[in-house]
Amino acid sequence: MRIIAIALLMTLLFAAGGATQDKAVQVVSLEAPPLVYTMNGEVYGALVDVVREGLARMGHSTQITIMPWSRAMASVRYGDADAVFYAIWTEERSEYLHYPDEPLWEERTVAVQLVNGSVSLDADLTNADNVRLGVGRGYYYGPHLEKLLKNKAFASVEAVVNAENNLNKLLAGRIDAFLTDYFNALKLLRDHAVGMRLEIVSDMDGKPAILDSSQSFLAFSREVMTGDMARRFSLTLKEMKRDGTYERIMARYMLDLPE
Repeated sequence: MRIIAIALLMTLLFAAGGATQDKAVQVVSLEAPPLVYTMNGEVYGALVDVVREGLARMGHSTQITIMPWSRAMASVRYGDADAVFYAIWTEERSEYLHYPDEPLWEERTVAVQLVNGSVSLDADLTNADNVRLGVGRGYYYGPHLEKLLKNKAFASVEAVVNAENNLNKLLAGRIDAFLTDYFNALKLLRDHAVGMRLEIVSDMDGKPAILDSSQSFLAFSREVMTGDMARRFSLTLKEMKRDGTYERIMARYMLDLPE
């Protein structure tokens, strides 16, 4: 009987260990096409594919949920989700997130405004004090822009949950420009068929002005995950970049970065 009991206990422990290994990693992110987006109830996007592939190589399935950014950050902060992307490193966030060494994405921030609007943002931001700016609630746009926002360099700053809301406010004349990721800006202009009315703020050469840039990551909740997950994902992501997987995923979504 004792042998049977021990065997039964080992079976239960093995099953429990297997269940832990097979449990899907709960990942949250924001809607930011073409990097992350939903279609017919499913989640797609270039970074979605990278995250899924990376975690699959580590032996994990992935459940990705899209939500407003501020809510996504709260979810990982309090352990309701296991990981979040694409999160820029800040000192405050590092207190509740494990960050890998290898970045998932280089986020490039641009500004979208009306063509021939009453106020036109300069690429060097020297006329920021004349501009009513729209931003995303809880977003971090990079050190230069964050310093300007903190110092109240703009005429006014209004925060909303996503770029779509900022687009509507811009078209309604309630703001003069809004900040967003370069590729998200391209998709907004294309999908809403208002490209003739909208433009990305350009530099002196007529190219999209990258106002700031920051590395962003798949970061893991300190509440429910270990630092080893971040370390292993970093090693996996580096391997994906070495073997060409990362580049192939980006090419699949035709993500050519501005020069």
